[in-house]
Amino acid sequence: YEGEPEVTYTEKFSDVPENAWYAKAVIWASDNGIVTGKGGGIFDPNGAAARQQIALMLYKYAIYKNLDVTIPPETEISVDSFEDSADVEAWAKDALNWALAYSIMSGKGTKLAPKAQTKRSEFATMLKKFDDYAKTADHVVIVPDVVGKGRAEGCNNILLPAGFEVNYEFDWSDTIPEETIMSQNPAAGSRVKPGSVITVVISKGPAGPECPSVVGMTFKEAKELLEGMGITLTCIEAHEDTDYVVSQNVEPGEILPKNGSLLVKVSKTKPGNDTNAEPEEPEVNPEDPDVNPEEPSVNPDEPSVNPEEPEVNPEDKDVPDKKDEIKDDSSDEPKEETKDEPDDGSKDNGEDASKEETE
Repeated sequence: YEGEPEVTYTEKFSDVPENAWYAKAVIWASDNGIVTGKGGGIFDPNGAAARQQIALMLYKYAIYKNLDVTIPPETEISVDSFEDSADVEAWAKDALNWALAYSIMSGKGTKLAPKAQTKRSEFATMLKKFDDYAKTADHVVIVPDVVGKGRAEGCNNILLPAGFEVNYEFDWSDTIPEETIMSQNPAAGSRVKPGSVITVVISKGPAGPECPSVVGMTFKEAKELLEGMGITLTCIEAHEDTDYVVSQNVEPGEILPKNGSLLVKVSKTKPGNDTNAEPEEPEVNPEDPDVNPEEPSVNPDEPSVNPEEPEVNPEDKDVPDKKDEIKDDSSDEPKEETKDEPDDGSKDNGEDASKEETE
């Protein structure tokens, strides 16, 4: 996993000389918190390692590699599963529970034998099982410390570039400056999965008074009220004597920052007195028969009636038959009635008779 990293020898243990073949390995493991020795500057390089010591070294190496050492909740085996659990040292209990959970170590029948010496064959088996675990384990990252830093520095420059998601919360503080991170969760140094959410609480500074409602006041009245509370009233081009406040950017009842400001919008017309506004039409109930008293109700099942024509009774004898009223619209003048002349030659005979009388 590590090969042969560069190591600068420092005399950490009196029994590990610089020219020893294992010196660099011991110094590297000590520098990275994987081994600590037996105290008093003694490492005891030739001493035998107990099973719980091997478990602890592998556990710390997994942490060094940022592997997830969280024990799955469905795990059924632990140190307490063995009858000799009382022999486990307190400093080794977490490491042994981890090694048991991931099958890196197993018991010997009903006993765990935590203080028994580790045989070379046992150690080789543990290394192989550790390799299997490392290939499938989730990697974790260490949560950095951002408490006390400004919001931009802690979130924008540290947490977000590291791949964390940030959840922002805000609270008042009389002692911590505004926009400063007051707390974080998870805490600094926690081991979490990449992309985890870090919740930060950011100071809003000291709390001020409760925001009043100034809508409907003149700008001058609102300004005088807020200045008495230590709050600055701001607006663009407001005429103090003639403009009325029509809206404000903070709801009444909310807490304003100490020595903060309130932004308002003004109008020449007092809210509710807009003379140019169109009157609202009354709400109409379509089921009310008296919705429009000027118009009679119409039954959709009755035929349409022309209000200009009088109602006609078909049994009235004085009513002219419509057939008699029909006229030929092709001409305004009445046409003369013509008769067919006979073709028996009477016309010619008449002419001859008049000739004879003349003669």
